[in-house]
This record gives sequence, C-alpha cells and structure tokens, in this order.
Amino acid sequence: MSGRRVRLGRIGYVNVAPIYFGLDNGLRPDWLEIVPAGPTELNRMLAAGDLDVSPVSSVAYARAADDWLLLPDLAVGCWGEVGSVFLVSTVPLTALTDCLVVLTEESATAAALLRIILAARGIRPNYRQGTIDQSTGLPSDAAAALVIGDTALGGRWSERYPHVYDLGRLWHDLTGLPFVFAVWAVRRSFAEDRPRAAARVAEMLGRSRAMGRRNMKAVVASSADRLKLFPAECARYFDGLVYDLGPDQVAALEVFFNRAFLTGQIPGRVVPRFFEPPHPSGRRR
Repeated sequence: MSGRRVRLGRIGYVNVAPIYFGLDNGLRPDWLEIVPAGPTELNRMLAAGDLDVSPVSSVAYARAADDWLLLPDLAVGCWGEVGSVFLVSTVPLTALTDCLVVLTEESATAAALLRIILAARGIRPNYRQGTIDQSTGLPSDAAAALVIGDTALGGRWSERYPHVYDLGRLWHDLTGLPFVFAVWAVRRSFAEDRPRAAARVAEMLGRSRAMGRRNMKAVVASSADRLKLFPAECARYFDGLVYDLGPDQVAALEVFFNRAFLTGQIPGRVVPRFFEPPHPSGRRR
C-alpha cells in the first residue's frame, strides 16, 4: 500500500484480545502499525491525529462525531453483565447521595454511564476523578469507586466490599438494551484522503476478529495467564462480551447519547455516522 503506515490504536486490556487475535498471529501487514494504550489516551491520540483508526470510548465518539466516523459492525459491549466495569461501594447504591464516588480516569464512557444510571435513580453523589488499583482499593474518604478493565477483572472486589454493581447489568435494568462501551472510529479526514486504506483496516479487523472467535481457547488461556485468573473465569467473561455493532447496539448507542446529552455530558444530540468503503471501481486510495 502506498503512503505512510496506517496507525491503528489498541486498548491495553484483555477485552479486545479476540478482535486483535488475527493481527497478533500473522495477519498484520507491514503497512499497519498497532499502538497500544489505555482508553482515555487512545481517545486523545485519535483526536490529535496521532492515530488514524482506533477503538474509542463511546462517549468520546459522541463528543467528536463531526470529526470521526464509525467502522461498521465492530464494538465492545455486553447484553447484561459485562464483568469488567464495576461500582464498588461500602454502602448500598441508594445511600450514595452526598457521598464521594471516585471515577476512574481510564474510561470516559464508564464514568458517563455511571452518572446517567445514578441520575435516573435520583441518586446525587459527589464525584472526583482518581485512580483505583487492586492494592490500595478505595481512598479513605470515598464511599464508592468505579473500576474497569483488567483492574476490575483481577481485583476480587466482591471479597473486599459489601456492594459491587455491574454497570452493564444496571444499564440493562434501566433500559432493557445492550450497552456499547467502545467503538472503532476513523478520522474523517483520513477516510476522505485514503478511503481504501481505511477500508483495508476495517477488513483486517473483521478477519482478525473471525480468527479470534475460532481460537477462543487460546484467547482464554493467554488472558487467564496474564490476569492470574482461572481459565473458567476468563471464559465466562468473554462469553458475556459482544463484539458486534448490529441494529440493537446502534439503538442502544442512540439512547446512551440522548441520555448523555440530557445529563449535560455531551454538547448536543448525536446520530451515529458510519464509514462507507469506496466502490471497487473508485480511483482514490
């Protein structure tokens, strides 16, 4: 492929292992550079033009919808419990009004989702951003904290705190819908300048995900080893994840974006816009 290498982001958590399995195992072409980072950093890098295509937080896409396009049929979500996005609390959910809740700095979507869920229940805590890790747990002045990703998976939180709430479950209880935590976006300027390159990346990700689905035993084994979990625990986790962006997930995104707007977390209403690969007879690359 002509032109500079295409820069593709990668979330540094095991939840995307099935999507990147093929790229990790022989599919990645020389023209594709993979850049791993945390969700918030990937959001920043795509906005700054340091990446061309990347998984991004769903709410980050909503905030940059004029500049980014969604890749079709690719996401990280759940239908019910997600298993890696928790509110861990010393008190019941209904007792959190006026209490301090620490929001992880790692995921804008999880923080927005928690605010939406609590607001819908009339619960009004005080929020502060911070970092929660497995060794330190909650700050002494906090009643609850949001934990996500590998930290959530490996923390044995239910053994340490009396109340652990899965945000995927709370969202489903509220709306009856699945939830989409991350989507793959391409910079609109890149898609316009190099539409065939963007299409190739979308194709490669689809093929890579298909390989991952065919090799879930290997995905589970490597993830369990990385997180120091039993393989059965990792298998249950991956079984609960949804990697498609079908009509139900798009509808859920639209509801999430509307609630994010109504709670003041995005500046306007957003309709998801998708990258459309060029026709094979087109001349642009």
